[in-house]
Amino acid sequence: MNPVQLALHVATAQRLLYALDCPRALTVSIMLDHEMYKEILELPVSFDYVKSDDFFRAYQATKLLSKAKWLPTGIDKRAKAETTFWDAENTCRVVNETFASARSGEAQFVLRDAPALINKVKRKIADVLGPLTYDWVYDCNFGPGADQSTVRGFTAAYNKLDHPGSCSFSAMPYLRAYIDHSMLARTLTLHRTTRLPEVGLTDGNRVAFVPKSSKTDRSIAVEPRWNIFFQKGVGKFLRKRLARFGIDLDDQTRNQRLAEEGSRTGRYATIDLKSASDSVSREVIWDLLPYDWAALLDDLRSRSGRLESRRFVYEKWSSMGNGYTFELESVLFYAICSAYTDDLSVYGDDLIVPSEHYHEIVEALFMFGFTTNSEKSFSRGPFRESCGADFFNGVQCTPIYWKEELNVEGTLRLVNQISRLAARLGYGWNRNRGFRRAHADLVRRLPKHFQVRGPTSLATVVHDSTEFWTGRRRWGWDGWHLKVTVPVPLRFQFSHYEAAVIHSLLAGVHNSVRIKRAYKPDVAYLSRPDKDGYSVRDRTRLRTIEVFVPSGHEEVGPWA
Repeated sequence: MNPVQLALHVATAQRLLYALDCPRALTVSIMLDHEMYKEILELPVSFDYVKSDDFFRAYQATKLLSKAKWLPTGIDKRAKAETTFWDAENTCRVVNETFASARSGEAQFVLRDAPALINKVKRKIADVLGPLTYDWVYDCNFGPGADQSTVRGFTAAYNKLDHPGSCSFSAMPYLRAYIDHSMLARTLTLHRTTRLPEVGLTDGNRVAFVPKSSKTDRSIAVEPRWNIFFQKGVGKFLRKRLARFGIDLDDQTRNQRLAEEGSRTGRYATIDLKSASDSVSREVIWDLLPYDWAALLDDLRSRSGRLESRRFVYEKWSSMGNGYTFELESVLFYAICSAYTDDLSVYGDDLIVPSEHYHEIVEALFMFGFTTNSEKSFSRGPFRESCGADFFNGVQCTPIYWKEELNVEGTLRLVNQISRLAARLGYGWNRNRGFRRAHADLVRRLPKHFQVRGPTSLATVVHDSTEFWTGRRRWGWDGWHLKVTVPVPLRFQFSHYEAAVIHSLLAGVHNSVRIKRAYKPDVAYLSRPDKDGYSVRDRTRLRTIEVFVPSGHEEVGPWA
């Protein structure tokens, strides 16, 4: 970022800080003047407030730039992420050695009731998983992202079906069996002598890094195509099994509701774990899961990885990028926490337990190789956070995070974040007037077609009070029609019929035929490809269309 652009960003940030009007905002503004960018990220949060409004202002000032990717901190984020990756591998190696030694009788755990705890966790996991079945194969699908065989960012299911892709040695038997009972035989060629699918064979995944925050990048694993196809099926099956025990991984509101209650009454504690996905150790899975389930998950995972030119065998079981990692870690954390209480909620590594059990659960998690993030875990005091919702004394105080540069997309996002912040600090229905200048200056920087006012339900308009946009065209008594500019997916034409048919099935185009039945070759052709072709994620073009906005939408209110 050149000095002129940086000066614009800093000036905008200081206007927002000035509007927050609190000592912490003044501190951050002075640090910006002195180019103390790295130090801004290290500012601690103070919870020594009586009024929730005073806390929110200070908290917002602290968090405003904490994830700003444009902030020139001088931190080598890729190097830091790589260090974190290898640290997690070393931690998993120690945990693997510990569990292997304990299993052989050469060592024992420090935790006094470790054997009883392990047995409880094993029984709970067995209850959640149930007997091993292969019903999960009907939920298999491709993920929305890239895999090892993706070419030029074409990540649609059709693109993945139109190219053989790759598969690990251990997952090949599943692919061969799947072909025998599905239409994949029409898209994948079998070798003349071995009768195995002619796909690329690999012994693992590829480690990559993606942006995370101002401090560090995030490591992910780019999996072989057919491994993640089956991993997604297992993940969806685990999700359904967890739902039977009250853990809904499709809904974060329970965690948020309990976090609010915990901040108000102190009854619940929130636990956040460091690098949770990278801390699921190999021997822990073999020790806790029923053997047939562990063997299945082991066949479908990548047992080794490659980071640049270095090939290594994983100490962890799996990482983000694997199609069942999120669900598997949720099963583990639910089982560990439920060994102490039934009054809990789990969403990935966001855990909520009664405050009275906080310390013993933290100790148990540590025994299994999971480290609690003390900066984001709370068992005392008036603050709790979980699943993106922060509360202080029962009042929501979730801040806005300015992440992106002030390009068109980043500017529009910040404009609407400012409206939300101004409404939070406003009076009655009105938005706080202190933020109006910064908001107006940013709006003027937008292209004309993105300056259109509209409701909060639309992401490509400037969110504004109803009176500024409802006068254009009203549809009866129940809503309005607005013309807005939105990104519309580009459409690409199918070139291979069989791959197009299966793509349509995976996308649920033919709703009258259940996917479970439609995979049978004799009924699969009841589905037909979409005549308009297919779309690819992130391949869009801007188009002005008319949208309907029903009455009863969320209101941001006028400026005070």
